[in-house]
This record gives sequence, C-alpha cells and structure tokens, in this order.
Amino acid sequence: MSSKKIFNIAIFVRDQKYYEQIEKYLQKTIAELNNISITFIAESEISTNYKFINLKEYTKKIQIDINENDFYKSLDSQIWKNKKVYKADPRYVGKTKELSWVDQYKLISSCRQIFKEEKFDLVFMGAASYLFWIVPHLVALEMNVLAYKLLFFDYINPFFKGIRVWFCTDPFWNIRTNSKYDFNWDDNKINTHVSSLRKSLIEDDFNLDATAVALKESFTPTKIRNIVKNLLKLFFRGDYLSKLRLIATRESIKNKKIYTDFNKLPNNFLLFPLNMPYDEQLLLRAPGFEDNYENIKYILDNLPKNSNLVIKEHPVNPGMLENKLIKNLLKNYPNIFFISPTVPLRDILSKSLGLITINSTAGLESLLINKNILALGMGYYKDLESVYKVDGVSIKKVLEQMISGKNIIINEEIELLLERILNQTFPEPNNFPDKKSEASRVMNEALHFKIKQITNFK
Repeated sequence: MSSKKIFNIAIFVRDQKYYEQIEKYLQKTIAELNNISITFIAESEISTNYKFINLKEYTKKIQIDINENDFYKSLDSQIWKNKKVYKADPRYVGKTKELSWVDQYKLISSCRQIFKEEKFDLVFMGAASYLFWIVPHLVALEMNVLAYKLLFFDYINPFFKGIRVWFCTDPFWNIRTNSKYDFNWDDNKINTHVSSLRKSLIEDDFNLDATAVALKESFTPTKIRNIVKNLLKLFFRGDYLSKLRLIATRESIKNKKIYTDFNKLPNNFLLFPLNMPYDEQLLLRAPGFEDNYENIKYILDNLPKNSNLVIKEHPVNPGMLENKLIKNLLKNYPNIFFISPTVPLRDILSKSLGLITINSTAGLESLLINKNILALGMGYYKDLESVYKVDGVSIKKVLEQMISGKNIIINEEIELLLERILNQTFPEPNNFPDKKSEASRVMNEALHFKIKQITNFK
C-alpha cells in the first residue's frame, strides 16, 4: 500500500511574535490534516518545534558575481514588474535598515536555492512589502510554486463590515495569476454580496473615507499626547518616521489656508486623490510614479485647455504634501485646486468628470458609481476595458477623452472583477464575522479551508 503524499508548506515569518501568531492561526489545520509538513522561514532565529530555515545562513554564503545593471536585466519583467523591490521595504523607507540591490540579489539567490532543495507545494507570506515576503513570492512565481500573500480585504464588504482574508497570488495584484486555484463560491451569494456593496455606496452613500480618518492620528498627530510621543521618539531614538509625522502635522495646519471650498470647485475637473507618500501602493506597485509632487506636475503638463485638476491629500495623512510645494503648484498652474482631505471622496467624485489614480482602492469606488478612471500604477482593476491606461498611449490623448465626458464603463466586467476577488477571499460571500471577536477563528478557518482545498486540488 502506497503511503499518502506529504504536502510541503513554507511560511515566511517576520519574528518570534509573528510566528507565534501564525502558529495559533494554524491550529485547525494541524489538528485536522495529517498529510502536511510545515517549514517556517525567517531572517533571524526563532524558537519552534517545526522545521525552521534561517535565511541568513543562506544569504551570508552568497557571492556577488554580477553588477547592478546586469542583475536587474536578468530579472524577468513579466514577474518582476518592479525590479527594485527593496526600495519598498518598510525598513528601507523608515531608515531603520540599510538595504540595497545586493541584499535583494542575495535573497533571490537564497530563495531559489531553498525552493529547489525543499520542493514546497505551497508558500504563505505576510501582507507588507518586506524583502523577506516580496522576494520569496516573486521567486515562487518564477519557479511555478503556488504562493499566497495574506491580506485583510474588508474593503470589498458593504459598509466595511466584517473580516475578509484575501489569498493574493501576485504582489502586483494581477488577480488572474493562478486563478485556477480560486474558491468556487455560490453564485447567488456572490450576487447578493455585490448587490449589497453597490447599495452601500450608491443608495446608502456610505463614506469609505470615514474609516481612513479614524487612523489619522497614526500619521498626522494632532493630539498633544501623540505629538509628545513622536517628539520623544525623534529626540531619543532619531526615529525618521516620527520626524515625518511631525512635519505632516505642521504642514497640515498651513495647508488649511489654501484649500478651496467644496461649493466653489470649478467645472470640468478631474479628481486626483493622492496616495500616502510612503505607501507600498506607490513604492512597490507604481514604478515611475513614486513621487506625488512629480505626478501632479506630469498630469497638469498634459491636461487639456479649459479643464482643471482637483487634488485631495490622503485623509489619513493631511500635510503629506509640503505647503511650499502646494504654493509652487498654485503659482505656476492656474487650473489646479486643493480641497480638504476631510471632504468625502464621493462628494467630490460626483461633481467630477472622472478620477485619476496611481493605485488606489478609490478606483473601484469610482467604477462602482460609473465614473471613468485613469490608472497609472498597477492594481487588480488595471486591465479592465473600463479603465483608461497610458500603456503605449499618450496621456494627453487619454485626458482629452476623459474630459470629453465619454463614458467607457462596462458594468458586466466590473461584476466579473468583483466575482473574481470574492472567489479569492474567505469567508464565503455575504458572510461578515465580527472583526474583533472572531478574527482568530476566521484566520484559523481561512488557512484550513485554503490548505485543504489546495491539497485536494493537487
């Protein structure tokens, strides 16, 4: 009698604390599936009873036998859509760790070696753009190993209610990648979920910005205790991100003086809501568009005559754009207007001729309320026919088409997009477990359901 095949799973973790959390989320899987082998992988030593691989033991042995330019040329552009992924690492952004192409090269070489040796069937990693999560995922795609980035994606739920886990198979959000492994949820439940989502946005006018505003203190502190806390971190630890938060607080006070009143917005305008300046949406999924200020100038320099551009800072991070930069734009471009980030996106969008985005969830909201969008970065909706792109097309021509008021929204493909996203998420559609009390249970069931599905599939 032949023995049952062991299914090899790799899980990349950040540290001991993160590992312990993931282990809790695997309790149901471990208890009910007896044909799996789990390997944890990290950049530093962790205490575990499972098989463990320390990445540093591999990277320290890698010899550099290539120059930087040749290294980037060697990466497959179909997979490495951004070849300098180390620049999106939160440690690089926050200046807590020096990283370069050399670190990326060593990690790629190490992951290729590990995957070849271990022959994993399935790989999991966290959501943030740390090198030790992004690189293994991209190497897995190179080597045809199924890998998932775990994201919370309750944005797709009406009223943002409930918890939803997205098993994302591509760091650049191509939802067609490995789609044959998607869930196959009941069509009626999907339709009910999508109808509720549309109703929440259109009929009930749910303000998605409200959730973001609740997080504002973490990025642009206004409360005395939070300002003091960031001052202490800056002076005693030299914390770079604290410095940025304090600058944002100062600039947000200045910027209030130059905002245009909502009722005084001009006619014929496109709306450009900004991404947060150190968000991976810019740094990872928008190569060539990492700088908000340069992006604004790029759009203005190509905007048709007798049309306008309205800029909205991210509601989480008012003051993200320095006041002197805004004043410079206002001085040189008479057709630009800045509006308070506290004004709901929907209100401005409803008056606009469409939305320009680098890579924002605001794009989906725009599509759902039948507003044209131009997507400059990468995203799960980027390839829709309903979305304007500049791939091989002049942005000037695209902006002229948007200003003309021609609507290219195709509701059927937007419905299909939502269906695909829901079929990559857990729990089943139209099911909204409480975020606080049921998060652990949902993660347990999500991982168990996905792993069981893949083992049966393979």
